Amino acid sequence: MGLYVDTAFGQLLRRMARNPRPGDQYAAVLPSEAEDAVLRVPERVRQALRIRVFLVSPDNEVTEL
Repeated sequence: MGLYVDTAFGQLLRRMARNPRPGDQYAAVLPSEAEDAVLRVPERVRQALRIRVFLVSPDNEVTEL
């Protein structure tokens, strides 16, 4: 799962605008079992890059990390 999450974050980073506008945000939607791997990226880093993470459980419940 760690490699899957690393790839998702890498893809987001590659697609970020060079000159972001103030309201720009990014998001990753991942399975809930990816939570531990997502938490390896500190919250302060995710906030600085304006990356929101949504986790989807096996019964399709969505929560924001």
